[in-house]
Amino acid sequence: MAFLVPLDDNAGKAVRINITARQKQIEEIDRRAQATGLSRSAYIVQAALRGPSKRAA
Repeated sequence: MAFLVPLDDNAGKAVRINITARQKQIEEIDRRAQATGLSRSAYIVQAALRGPSKRAA
């Protein structure tokens, strides 16, 4: 039987990371983050935790 286990968003210390992306990709990330009411960081983290999508950037 499969079930989902919620992640504790407040667990552990936040750490700063650096990523490299093209300017247009950052603009698209910012647009999508704003549309969902999230910060750029929160949007990237949520997208990464969801896993790869079938859409390529």
